[in-house]
Amino acid sequence: MPLDKMAKLLMRGGKITDFVDPKLSGEYSKEAFELTMELALSCTAHKQQRPSMERVVARLEEALYISTRELVHETRSTLNKV
Repeated sequence: MPLDKMAKLLMRGGKITDFVDPKLSGEYSKEAFELTMELALSCTAHKQQRPSMERVVARLEEALYISTRELVHETRSTLNKV
């Protein structure tokens, strides 16, 4: 099964995190991952339905911000425990 079709099925079933590489061991932002997957799938749509490059860049920047924000929060939480 093509990866985009598998991702669409998992997303519809609410199990998109099953698409994550198990080597990440849960060390990723689920919110940023879902945003990135939605973006990736929108890029595989019919030409008229695909996002503009400006939209792609904006969404990727948003996902990066979310990931960075969560990483900073986790780091602060860890430091406060020490």
